[in-house]
Amino acid sequence: KPARFMQKVGCHKDHFDAWAARLLGQGYAVARVEETARREGGGSKAEGAKGKGGIIEREVSAIYTPALDRGLTREEAARFLLALAEVPVRVDEAGADEGADEGAVEIGVALVDADAGEIVVGGFVDSPARDALATLLAVFEPREVIASRTRTNKGSLTAPTLAALRRRAADLPDGCAFRFVERGGARAPEFTPEDTLAALAHFGGVDRRSPRERLPEALRDAGEVAFEALAYAVRHLAWTGAAAETLCQGRFRKLLVGTE
Repeated sequence: KPARFMQKVGCHKDHFDAWAARLLGQGYAVARVEETARREGGGSKAEGAKGKGGIIEREVSAIYTPALDRGLTREEAARFLLALAEVPVRVDEAGADEGADEGAVEIGVALVDADAGEIVVGGFVDSPARDALATLLAVFEPREVIASRTRTNKGSLTAPTLAALRRRAADLPDGCAFRFVERGGARAPEFTPEDTLAALAHFGGVDRRSPRERLPEALRDAGEVAFEALAYAVRHLAWTGAAAETLCQGRFRKLLVGTE
């Protein structure tokens, strides 16, 4: 069944890299589909006589995105994938952050440099103007942002955050692609920190048999909203097929706001 978020176009295999690089530069994700087998059947005798009969089997061999191009564009600078999650900071309830302004939010961050195998994880409370987020975007200049559109009050981004992202994307010379973890109209599944740790273990990023205190510091200190953002990043890496090669290096670093 065709997915609503995909389109199909063909080119000669010798020209794939050039055309894929052009599409990546425009913010698209590109899947490479290759013929894997050809078998008889599925066509009329007339088609078979003309060499057009038979069934051609094809499979996706690789998925490239602006931040996960696997060296296809041959750019030397880091191409960061930024996963963001957001929850409101309630200043009018007991136990809320007394130093937060009305309209402030807690933002969870997972920054992935796939070429280096490094993942920066953390979070911060930001003002209604999203000043801290603007600083983060200026420092890392992500090529791709992953967020959720259905995880309301659990991770989905609000209008001020989306506006800050669009403003910064307009300032970047190569732009910034926006993508959602929901694809084809489906809702995002539930993400818990334990689910995310299990996914990291599956791809070789952590050893789930070890006690929590032996996890990398960035994961030990990460809050729920930071784990939510990390879940988006892992899900996207898995979709592109880059999860194992990126996460198996286990290079997790703690986000230090203002000092990166």
